Amino acid sequence: MYPSAKYPHYGIFVKNTKRILEQSGNHVDKSVIIKEDGILKRFFGYIKFYAEVIVKCSRDYDAIYAHFASHVALPLLLTSKFKTTPIILNVHGNDVVPEDDHDRRFTGIVKKIVQKSTYIICPSEYYSDIMRNVYHVEPSRLCIYPSGGIDTEFFTDIDRNKARKLLGLEPDKLFIGYASRFEIHKGWDIYLNACADLIMDNPKIRLVVAGGGSEEDRFHSLIKELSLTDKIIKFDLLSHDKLRLFYNAVDVFVFPTYRKSESLGLVGLESMACKTITVLPNKYGPSSYAEDGENCICFESGNTKSLCNAIKKALALDDETAAQMRIKARETAERYDSRNTGKILTDLFEDQI
Repeated sequence: MYPSAKYPHYGIFVKNTKRILEQSGNHVDKSVIIKEDGILKRFFGYIKFYAEVIVKCSRDYDAIYAHFASHVALPLLLTSKFKTTPIILNVHGNDVVPEDDHDRRFTGIVKKIVQKSTYIICPSEYYSDIMRNVYHVEPSRLCIYPSGGIDTEFFTDIDRNKARKLLGLEPDKLFIGYASRFEIHKGWDIYLNACADLIMDNPKIRLVVAGGGSEEDRFHSLIKELSLTDKIIKFDLLSHDKLRLFYNAVDVFVFPTYRKSESLGLVGLESMACKTITVLPNKYGPSSYAEDGENCICFESGNTKSLCNAIKKALALDDETAAQMRIKARETAERYDSRNTGKILTDLFEDQI
């Protein structure tokens, strides 16, 4: 995965790790897949990618750094038969935590490349536990590094009215935000259902969402079913500049994922960096940084009623409590700043090389 002009956020964390390694003096050659529309383009994109990986892995590199185990396993296992370059494998989402039968088809080959790898980079403690307990990886081969981290110099708080004006949002409404893909278990469904209940009690509430995905048709169908058509503002994929405005424009940001494969959840951290009151699930990747009542409000993962109550609680915070939560949220986000976490990555490669 790697960003392109059309899909600037697709695999942005891969680009960030490349930048961090280069800034520390490493030379990095990349073989990547950019997002393509259409089955044939995607198919030939993979063929080209696999061919590039096989050719490059036959050369003399100090290390091979690979993201997404299920996607890179085949060419790396082939080349490892005649080349013993150390492999540093960065695991992410459903490549090691399968969500459906399609994902489970790759479990065998993923286990093989995990065992072949010298080190495994995990985005969170949650994923490190999975690698130890499910894949039986020795702790000495594990490194926790939060997917490139975030840029807290960029994601910071700005005036809410200014942010709303630039996004074309009304100044006198209460906005509950969602910015993520419309995919299975991402929680867009419980977000809509929870907010529909809230709007019945408070007509000032509006929903503002940003994203796209394979379940977008279902997303729009549920909006109609819940009579939310005139209560929701939808953006497609937003640029980084507009995403910062988005976080600052909303009263509450909700990251409602209930995916077992949610390895960290950078959008939650970006929201917290902007000092936005953030509502997070109590399981999976976000649980690595969520502290209920301190830096965010937590809810029971996958539970619509619990999410509804958490948003109510967030909206009802008094000024002093909200101010303290915003400060704690910012402090948490700063721990995940790429300038603070980058040394984890560079030290690993320096030790290896």
